[in-house]
Amino acid sequence: MKDIEELELLILFKKCNKALHKCHQQNDPKGSFRGKGQLLSVLSKQDGISQTELANHMDIARASMSELLMKVEKAGLVKRKPDSNDKRIIRVYLTQLGKDKAIENSAFTSRLATKAFEVYTQEEMNQLAPLLSKFIEQLNSFVEEESKKEEGE
Repeated sequence: MKDIEELELLILFKKCNKALHKCHQQNDPKGSFRGKGQLLSVLSKQDGISQTELANHMDIARASMSELLMKVEKAGLVKRKPDSNDKRIIRVYLTQLGKDKAIENSAFTSRLATKAFEVYTQEEMNQLAPLLSKFIEQLNSFVEEESKKEEGE
């Protein structure tokens, strides 16, 4: 068997990402936009979290969070309310429609995970997890190094 090269592996990861994106679009073909599923998932666990905490939790800029919240609010999935003690803080809550969509998304994700990994043994999954974690850490390290290079210019 021929040894696989780094670039070939990177291409396979890109194909994985694209396939996952297609799966999620299949689940929500209309009205789908980036970050919605993650936002609903976070709120289903921490309803009433502040807008700033939500942005930090999702690791996106506050301006991007505002834009995302406008979209999901317009779709009727969330509502924003000022904090009862500190009016400067905006809290985000799921509407009933948002709760229903979060449950639907969670069920879909479970079905997807079951289907995606049914071809693997438990041993293979146990081997894959640390390899993927190591890959993610390496990508994050690369991003940090590139950011430092740009700051130094």
